[in-house]
Amino acid sequence: MKKLISLRTWVDQTDGHEYMTDDAFPHDGREIPEKRLKELSGPENAAGMPMIMEVEVPDEKPKGKKEK
Repeated sequence: MKKLISLRTWVDQTDGHEYMTDDAFPHDGREIPEKRLKELSGPENAAGMPMIMEVEVPDEKPKGKKEK
């Protein structure tokens, strides 16, 4: 499964939310336009550097009985 994480501490100018390093982006699960994702993952933003990146995370296995 892939998810987006924050690369550093920053404040999103669109909603004022502060992200810390390794926080999930977006914080509220909303859909982010592709243009905004491209802006935040490259140098074409107010900070001039990537703020987020996509990472691969293992799928969580359902908790329950262990198989024998």
